[in-house]
Amino acid sequence: MKLRTEKQRLYFEEVIRLHCEYGCGEDRISRIIPAGHSAVSGWIAVFAAENAGKTVPMKKQQTGSAPGGAIRGHDVKALQAEAVRLQNPGTGGAHQRHDEE
Repeated sequence: MKLRTEKQRLYFEEVIRLHCEYGCGEDRISRIIPAGHSAVSGWIAVFAAENAGKTVPMKKQQTGSAPGGAIRGHDVKALQAEAVRLQNPGTGGAHQRHDEE
């Protein structure tokens, strides 16, 4: 998939990772990542079509588990903080430019 928009460049891989590794659905992902439900759904559909037969199926949630499977509250906060960091790459961390101080 050619990543056309800034949101796609920032979040596409994370959306696919949350969906495939953690079994998160579009609703859950759109609450964690600042992208709408339809965008998330579309990215997953495109990824699935482009990788048919090449990927492992998404993990199934355990019976009785909370939505999002293995993702816990502290994981959501960490992912949301990472989303903020990706939106504002010039803030904090080792990549801060000296002329922004």
